[in-house]
Amino acid sequence: MRRERLIICMLALFLLSACSSNNADTMQPDSVYQNNISESVGTSDSTENPEKEIDNSYNMILPCEENVYGSGNDSGFYRIRKNSDGSRNILFTDYATAQEVILCSNPNCTHNVESCTSYIPATNGQIWVAATDENIFVIYSSWYGESKIEIADLDGTNRNVIYTFKSGCSPRPGLAASKESIVFLEEELSENDSATTQAQSLVEVNTSTGEQRVLYNNIIHSDGSTPVATESDFFLGIDASGFILKKIIAGDLPENQTHTVYRLPYGSQKLEKIISYNYGEMQTAPFHDGIAYLKNNNAEYEFGYIDSKTGETHIVCSDLKGITSPYSFSDIFIRRFLGDWAIFNVMQDVRIAENNDIELTYGCYAVNMITSEIKELKLSNHYNATYIPVEVYAQFDNRLLVAADVTESKDPDGGMNILKTSLGIISMEDYLSSVDKYTFIAMQQ
Repeated sequence: MRRERLIICMLALFLLSACSSNNADTMQPDSVYQNNISESVGTSDSTENPEKEIDNSYNMILPCEENVYGSGNDSGFYRIRKNSDGSRNILFTDYATAQEVILCSNPNCTHNVESCTSYIPATNGQIWVAATDENIFVIYSSWYGESKIEIADLDGTNRNVIYTFKSGCSPRPGLAASKESIVFLEEELSENDSATTQAQSLVEVNTSTGEQRVLYNNIIHSDGSTPVATESDFFLGIDASGFILKKIIAGDLPENQTHTVYRLPYGSQKLEKIISYNYGEMQTAPFHDGIAYLKNNNAEYEFGYIDSKTGETHIVCSDLKGITSPYSFSDIFIRRFLGDWAIFNVMQDVRIAENNDIELTYGCYAVNMITSEIKELKLSNHYNATYIPVEVYAQFDNRLLVAADVTESKDPDGGMNILKTSLGIISMEDYLSSVDKYTFIAMQQ
């Protein structure tokens, strides 16, 4: 049950198709504070965790995505390599030297022992690494094994556990960090013969003292007559005013699935409802100035954003559909933000190739949130019978770390094809101009 619920919820999030009714009034954000003990919004331990001022200089260092390649800071990029025996190693790409190394300074190390600063023993579940300019965090997520968060110095030394999830709890994708603390979404699912309880909590942990507090808590009980898995929260990211959460409530039909986006202002434990919509009507994504949206107006796809400070709606492009030509609304989605540019991936073509493979072609467009300028981005790779826009993994200064090349080879044992990704550095200007001028990274195999 847990696995099915997780797959369904993450698929819904990835498609990002959801939202507001066709009535234009629903585009206006609801700035009224929700009661923090309201059943429809969630509960908070306000008596045990009184509101207090917290550092609002947060950055999202791990996105709300199930399959995250890695995380970068101003100096380099960290990722995790999984080995054939199930163990893992932390790898580091140095932007200055364009070299990827195993995160270990011992020249005689075999990198397969627990004394190695890069080594992670075999374990069930997923492991993510996230980086700030001061530390790295290793996040273990497993329903059946140990879930925990470790903190380490940037060179991998002094790795220690700063948060351990109790049995039945696991972190959801997404991690924000400031100089003092980290914030993440924790999920608990407990079952007995007659009832199921699902709890989702936004948790803050001080990285120096280990002090913990719950910023937001949503508890759902079921007596067995109503499936608890029909409701799920996601930590989408941050904007200038607070943490952005999305609640998805499933319906009897996909079009009856409801998406509601909330903001938890910095220093508060009361949610603000920003916007609500049904599946297939809208997509939303936080960025530094507010909540960007793509609205399905049938003949046109309107792209704009809700300003986090004023609550005003700004239309950036009234008809993105006519420019990008997706097959349907579910075939265009907001992929990321790079400065003032919103990047869209768009599925534009499906065909049968000569070898009878079904070939897919995805296009890519950049939309400037300030000037409304639109550019088609033509850099792409071809693998798994699909043309896919070059993936951006990190931004530093005016440069990007990207999947500059992806090669595909046959598995000698007859399994799935083997993909090899070559990382490269490209300037923002060249990326936006579709000029493939890469500095390739010398990578670990």
